[in-house]
Order: sequence, then structure tokens, then C-alpha cells
Amino acid sequence: MAAAMNKALKEDVMEHTYSEKMEMKRLYGAAAIKEHWYWYVASGVVLMLLGLASILFPFTASIAGNYAIGSILVVAGVMQVIHGF
Repeated sequence: MAAAMNKALKEDVMEHTYSEKMEMKRLYGAAAIKEHWYWYVASGVVLMLLGLASILFPFTASIAGNYAIGSILVVAGVMQVIHGF
């Protein structure tokens, strides 16, 4: 459905002013959010549960945080080496 809206948006863009185009983009974006609202709710619930778990288990959360940050730094280092060539 989103692809059909994008196609309609592209076809209609040629006939409208800039402010009308911006309003159309805003409306199509709102429709996409309304269509997938349950994913936003689910991600909010998951984040709340993870936050509660990190409060209840601070040692495990700090170890997990260290692994996450370490992984990000390793990937960033690899990307810099690749970018250097």
C-alpha cells in the first residue's frame, strides 16, 4: 500500500506548488504511521522491558553495554581502515 501511495505522490507532485507538495508528504507519512502503529507500541514495550531489566540487573546490563560499545568501536575501526584505502 505504501508503494501505491509513493507512486501516487510522484504522479501528483508535478501539478502542485511547493506548499501543497509538503502537505501531501506530511499526509502520506501520517497514513504510513497510522497503518503501522502497532510496531511503535511494540517497540515502546520492548524498550520499557529492557530498561526495567537493566535496572534490576545492573551488572549484566553493564557487561552487555560494554560488549555493545566494544562491537561498535570494532566495526568503526574496520570501516576506517577500509576507508583509508
